[in-house]
Amino acid sequence: MRPGLLMLLALAVPAATLDAAGWGLRLDPGATRVGFTLQATLHTVEGTIPLKDGVITFDAAGGAASGRLVLDATGARTGNESRDRRMHAEVLESVRFPEIVLTVQRAEIRADAAGQGTVTLVGTLAIHGGEHPFTIEARVRREGERAFAEGDLTVPYVAWGMTDPGAFLLRVAKEVQVHFAASGTLTPPEGP
Repeated sequence: MRPGLLMLLALAVPAATLDAAGWGLRLDPGATRVGFTLQATLHTVEGTIPLKDGVITFDAAGGAASGRLVLDATGARTGNESRDRRMHAEVLESVRFPEIVLTVQRAEIRADAAGQGTVTLVGTLAIHGGEHPFTIEARVRREGERAFAEGDLTVPYVAWGMTDPGAFLLRVAKEVQVHFAASGTLTPPEGP
C-alpha cells in the first residue's frame, strides 16, 4: 500500500517571489488527508492513512529541496476491523515497519502570480523495509501563508515486496491508488 503521501506538497509560491533559497513548508497533519483505493473482486476497498509530520525546505528557482513526509502506517484504516488486522499483519507489517517516509530531494514548481499551478516532487519512498524512487505531481495553490496541494500516486505494492491479500475467489489489484489533499504553512527565507 502506498501512501504518500503523499500526501503532498503545497509549494505554490509565485515564481517571481522566489529569488532566495530556503523557503519552508510545514504540513498540517490535521488538515492533510491521505486516502487509498484498492480494486478487488466485486468491490473497492477505500481507506486512509494519517500524516505524522511533514516539513520541506526548497529553492523554487533552482529546484533543490530537502525534507521528509512521515505517514503513520499503524494508523492505516479501511473501516473493516478484520480487513484492517490482516492489512497490518500481512501486507503493511506495520509492527515491523510503523512509518512510511517520503524523502524529498527536488521540487519543480510552476505557479502563476496568483499562486496556482503544479509542483513535481522527486525523491525516495521508504515503505515496508525498502526504498523506492518516486515522482509525484500535484496541483497547488497559495492563499496567503497557507499552501494547498492535491494529487494522486500509484504504488505497485506487490512488486515492492508486500503480500498480495487476494485469495482464490477474491482477486485484488497489484497496485494501490493513493490520493492526497495536503495543507500547510509556508515560511519565507530568513533575511540577511
